[in-house]
Parts: sequence; structure tokens; C-alpha cells
Amino acid sequence: MIALQSVTKQFQHRSKAVTALAGVSLEIAKGDFVAVIGPSGSGKSTFLHLQGAMLSPTEGKVRIENDSLYDLTSDQRSARCPWCSPDSARRSRNAGRKCCWDEWACPTGSTTSRAN
Repeated sequence: MIALQSVTKQFQHRSKAVTALAGVSLEIAKGDFVAVIGPSGSGKSTFLHLQGAMLSPTEGKVRIENDSLYDLTSDQRSARCPWCSPDSARRSRNAGRKCCWDEWACPTGSTTSRAN
């Protein structure tokens, strides 16, 4: 399960706070299929970056299962994070772990083999 609890994300732009997400609460159960849609600038990428542990919220909690992502250590967060880069794939392989670069891993638990 992925859950956002009263999540707000603000960025600074020209000395002003710009709110990308404001008080978003959402729960996605294991096996759910979710589409994130909306117009340009509506916060879609910010939402995905928050749930993927690539951005931290200004306020609120982002949880995977029962763990609050930003209460975990960086290593623990990386292990739980559904996103992966070529560099982290290399580190995972060197540590003897499989990485989603080899097999796309969805945060809801399903996997789909990566096409070459």
C-alpha cells in the first residue's frame, strides 16, 4: 500500500512559495491500477516524485506499507523506493540484489519484465 497523508509540497520561485500539492490524502492498495492525469502544472510529476522518494514533502507523510518514507534512513528508503536509475541498478547488482532496472517493479507489488 502507498499512502499520502495530508501532503503538501511547496517550491521557492523568485522568492515566493509556489504550492504544487496542497493537503493531498490518497491510499493505493496493493494490486490497484491508478492513472495520474491532469493539465500541465497540476502536480502530477510532483506527486509521482513524492511517492517515489525522489522529493520530500513540505508537510504530511508518504507511506509505503506501514513505513513513513522520510522517517527511514537513506539506505532503507532506497530499498523501499519503487524507482531506480542505472547507477542504483549497478549498485544493487554489485550488492547481489535485483533492481527494477532489470525488471520494472511497480510499488503495488506487480512486476513487468523490461523490454530491451
